[in-house]
This record gives sequence, C-alpha cells and structure tokens, in this order.
Amino acid sequence: MTWMQRPCKAFHWKDKKWYHAILNSVDLDTQEAEVSFIGYKEKGVFNAIFVKPFKIPKGVKNFEPGSYCEAIYNGSLSSKFYSCQDK
Repeated sequence: MTWMQRPCKAFHWKDKKWYHAILNSVDLDTQEAEVSFIGYKEKGVFNAIFVKPFKIPKGVKNFEPGSYCEAIYNGSLSSKFYSCQDK
C-alpha cells in the first residue's frame, strides 16, 4: 500500500489541534511520517500516533462526472472541507 501524497490529519504540538495534511514520506522502521500541512507552508516529522491517514472508500475507482463530493481547497488558510461537484 502506498502512503505518499495521501491526505491525512496530523496533530500539531504547538497548539494541540489536528490539522489536514498530506503525507510526504513514511519511515516504517522508526514509525515516523513527514507531512505538509494544507494551507500552511509548514512541514513536520511526527510519530505515527500523531498522523491519521484518511481511508480510501471501498469500490471507488474514479468519480463519475457530476458526482458531489467534499474537498479541501488548498488555497484556503482554514483547511476546511467544501462541497464540490466533479466535472
């Protein structure tokens, strides 16, 4: 299973909150992951207990045109999910 470039949530130690992020790399030996926070320029390396990858829905290969979904707009500083429609 590939984990790179997968969306996740990571616990930021400074303000003790979970934020949306992207997995950049995973070291299985040390159980650490490097993540980039969505909407922020900050990157960090965290122990696996502080990173939670989003599950990939079963049976979903591609969205059909016109499908409704929720997505994170990476230009937003809030890293909130927004309603969207696949074109």
